[in-house]
Amino acid sequence: MPVSYSAPQEIVEVIRDLGRTEDVRFSPNNQRLAIAGFANNIVAVFDIAISACGPSKAVTLKHVTKISSSELRRPHGLDFIDDATIIVANREGDTTVFRLPAPGRSGSYQLTPVQVIRSGQSPGSVSISKKGSLFDVLICQNYEHRVTRSEIDDHYSLRRQRTLIAKWLDVPDGVTASEGTEWIAVSNHNGHCVFIYEDDGALNESSHPVGLLRGVYCPHGVRFSSRAHSIIVADAGAPYVRIYKRNGESWRGVHNPVNSIRVLTDADFIRGRHNPLEGGPKGIDIDKNNELLVVTCECQPLAFFDLADLLSEPTLSAAETQSELTYELDLREKLREARRRAQAWEQRALTAETSLTKSEAGAREVRAQLSSVTRSKSWRITAPLRRLASLFRA
Repeated sequence: MPVSYSAPQEIVEVIRDLGRTEDVRFSPNNQRLAIAGFANNIVAVFDIAISACGPSKAVTLKHVTKISSSELRRPHGLDFIDDATIIVANREGDTTVFRLPAPGRSGSYQLTPVQVIRSGQSPGSVSISKKGSLFDVLICQNYEHRVTRSEIDDHYSLRRQRTLIAKWLDVPDGVTASEGTEWIAVSNHNGHCVFIYEDDGALNESSHPVGLLRGVYCPHGVRFSSRAHSIIVADAGAPYVRIYKRNGESWRGVHNPVNSIRVLTDADFIRGRHNPLEGGPKGIDIDKNNELLVVTCECQPLAFFDLADLLSEPTLSAAETQSELTYELDLREKLREARRRAQAWEQRALTAETSLTKSEAGAREVRAQLSSVTRSKSWRITAPLRRLASLFRA
């Protein structure tokens, strides 16, 4: 099931030194592979050759281009616009477009983006699709809890931008569109699920998801297989990728994973488990021939798996019904409402405590001022006058 790769020592060292990684992508021609080096603010682009002889597959990494830029600020998501152009979502910056140096040799380059898309405060994942003469850009704005849609032309000029999806999202951490963008899948980090939306022309920020993938603890990278028959989800909170299969021609309703495939050893998983939401796979992608799955994370920056083997595992059960989806959404709404009420009560308690503290502080200040006055020389000198005045008032 794992597919080995070979590479010169200089490339092995680059892979080893990538640090924390978040995303990985094949280029449209299947000859380049990009990895987002989140911790070190770099993007590594490898020249790659994939060979297949019957069931046997092999991968060779030939060269590596290391990209740095003042605009690479915690690069978290990336995708290829074309074979020579890459788009990067920076968690602490903007979404940036770079023209890549020509393939064929290794080197390090300091680049200036050819375009900067300012669509939100925390872009974290990006997906590109070609629509006629324009490129359709989906961007997860992680901590704004929404997905934006931008359209750019062949010169990377921004033509249109809007919020596309927002309903039910709670830290969207991954996004992908099926071929033809009939379906859009969004990893919902704090919801511990993946939402499926139908891109039917009427999709907007108030639209409900039409499907839900459950059984994943911390969904991160997400990808449709060819013709959208399957969806593969990286579970950052476990050493697995989860595999889902649609019911007939539709992704509507609730779906359970038909299989969970281990992609990390226990040692690598535990080494990267800094908290319960980390340690597992982060970025995943499927090559353009639909033969290989590539996986990246901090403790395993690069690994390949035979996709045919993964998808040939027997399915467990059919998709859940639409009524179960309604139940799941209702349950989430109740949980969200309970969370809002708890936060409101907490805020009220904090406000009351602050008000009481201020009142006590004010009372202490008045008492201190009064004590200071009564101890003063002038107060003692005027004491007989005050007593005389009190007799006249009586």
